[in-house]
Amino acid sequence: MEEKEKALNAFITRTREAAFNQADEADRRFQKGTPLSLLDGIPIAVKDNLCTRGVKTTCGSRILNNYVADL
Repeated sequence: MEEKEKALNAFITRTREAAFNQADEADRRFQKGTPLSLLDGIPIAVKDNLCTRGVKTTCGSRILNNYVADL
């Protein structure tokens, strides 16, 4: 993502640190043999019109520029 994002401009909000922390947690679960599912640890992108707790969600609008979901 870091390599191509400047050219693509596909993401409004990036949660790099959270992604790395969640990947570390998933690695620990796999090492213990207790993954949450077969998809545990696989990164995803969430469209900016879906609220994600603690992440800025703007729907591409300046009106919501600083909105952070607390759901």
